[in-house]
Amino acid sequence: MKPKEQYTFGDFIVDRSNAFAFMAARTAAEEPGKVFNPIYIYGEEGCGKTHLLDAIFSSVRESAPNAKVCFCSANEIVSEMISAIKTNQLKIWREKTLMADLVLIDDMQLLVNKQATQHEMISLIRACVKKNIQVVLTSSVPPENLPVLYTCFREEFENGLFADIQSKDTEKMHFDISWQGASIRTAENDHKRIV
Repeated sequence: MKPKEQYTFGDFIVDRSNAFAFMAARTAAEEPGKVFNPIYIYGEEGCGKTHLLDAIFSSVRESAPNAKVCFCSANEIVSEMISAIKTNQLKIWREKTLMADLVLIDDMQLLVNKQATQHEMISLIRACVKKNIQVVLTSSVPPENLPVLYTCFREEFENGLFADIQSKDTEKMHFDISWQGASIRTAENDHKRIV
């Protein structure tokens, strides 16, 4: 899975349904590993979760061009993990992954009903968080549908964050959010965001 660098925070439409997830993603990009870690963003298909991952990637690459970012789908990382287990190279695979500055994983819903895989994923996330490597996960299912992951988040990661993207608002609203120097304005019939 390759990031779409053209997707940025600047072209993400913010409304009340996704403002919290937007701010969490922006924080991950601006202060990786320092504020919320790990972050689990979830919501229905097409609500902008992957756009936020792409925006994190683009923002980090713009501010730190040499940053190492692991950007993949859950399916890709599980395939790599299984291959590493089969070839007795799990330790090498983990060390390689832990060289990243950020780990961005899309489509975590693919791990539903795969308890052993969830345990391996938690092991990787623990190691990343311990090294202050920012982890952002996205899924079309709530975290409760991934019980191993959910339990670990709630019990072990005091700076972990769940961010739910609700169904889109049918009517736009007008609001201002001041947060770390960013001002976001969304108004009726206004599809541009000023950041």
